[in-house]
Amino acid sequence: MLIDLFAKLDRLIAEENVERRDVGTTEIPRADIRVVGQMALIEAAIDLDLAATQDLDAFLAGDYWIQKRLEQLLAEVGMTFDDTSDLIWMPS
Repeated sequence: MLIDLFAKLDRLIAEENVERRDVGTTEIPRADIRVVGQMALIEAAIDLDLAATQDLDAFLAGDYWIQKRLEQLLAEVGMTFDDTSDLIWMPS
């Protein structure tokens, strides 16, 4: 699911950057999104018994525009972006 969602986000960013180039404004810079928490384990298809989650825990280092579009895409599939993901502990 997340692969499709992030592919759609990439397309939206590319389209937005074309529009921004056409009007001479600054393009959206490259972003770094790191999925953590339960969703990372679910997407990795690890054989664990995990409770269903409705939020995406992720570290997002990027433009505010990207966060807002990500939130919209997640809402379309009944999920939310957890903006407190920095509080998650992930074992190393």
